[in-house]
Amino acid sequence: MPSLTFSFLLAIVPVLAAFGLRSAVIRHASDRGRTEQTVASSKGGMFGASLVLGGIGGVVFAVALQLPVPSSLAGNPWAQMYWDFVLAGPALEELGKGLVLMFLFGAGRVFSRADGLILGIGAGVGFAALETMTAFIISGNAGDAEGWWTAAVIRVFFGATVHAGATGAMGMVLGHLQGWRTPTHGLLTLTGAYAAGWSVHASWNGLMLLGELTESVGPRAAALLIPAGIVLVVIRSLHHDLERRPPASHTNEVT
Repeated sequence: MPSLTFSFLLAIVPVLAAFGLRSAVIRHASDRGRTEQTVASSKGGMFGASLVLGGIGGVVFAVALQLPVPSSLAGNPWAQMYWDFVLAGPALEELGKGLVLMFLFGAGRVFSRADGLILGIGAGVGFAALETMTAFIISGNAGDAEGWWTAAVIRVFFGATVHAGATGAMGMVLGHLQGWRTPTHGLLTLTGAYAAGWSVHASWNGLMLLGELTESVGPRAAALLIPAGIVLVVIRSLHHDLERRPPASHTNEVT
C-alpha cells in the first residue's frame, strides 16, 4: 500500500495539470494579441481562489446538504444508489462549485468564455483533489490495496477530468455575463450553466454506477468517452475564443 504522502502527491496531479493549462492559455492569448480573453485567469489570486473555494464549496454542499431519499425509492437499493450518486450528489456538488464561480466572476468581472472555462476547471480540480484524498484515506484505512489503485486510476486520471469539465462547462456559459440584458436572459444563462455542469457529472456517475451494478465493461467504457470528449471540447473552445477577432469598429472621419 503506498504511503499517505505519496497518495496526497498523486491527488494533486490534476491541480498541477490545471496550472499548466492555464499558463499555456495565457501565453497563447498573449502571442495572438488576445489578452482581453484572459484578464481574470491571468491573475494568480483568482485562479488560486477558484482551486481552494471550488473544492471547499463542493465538499460543503455535498456533505452538509444531504437530500433525503424520496419515500417512493426507500425500499429499492438500486434506486437509492441512483438517487445518491447520479441525482443528488452531482446536483449538490455542482451547485456548491457554481456558487463559488458566480462569486469569483462578480469579484473578477469575468467577461469571456476562456476566462470562465479556466476558472471553472480550477474549481473542478480543486474539488477533485479533496475528493480523491478522501478516497485514498478510506481505502488506506481499510487496507484495500486493490481499491487504492482503482481509486488512483479512475479518480486521478478520469474523474478529475470529469469534474474539471463539468465546472468548466458552467464557467463557459457564465462567461457570457456581459450579455445579461434582461433578468430573464440572466436566469436562462444561470439555468443553462447549471444544467451543463450537472449533466456532465451525472452522466459519468450514472455510467460508472451501471457498470459496477451489472459488472459489465460496456457502461464503464462508455463513461471513459466523457473525459475524452471534454478534452476535445476544451481544446476547440479555447482555440475558437483565442483565435477569433472582435469585429472591427467603423468610424466616420471628418475631412
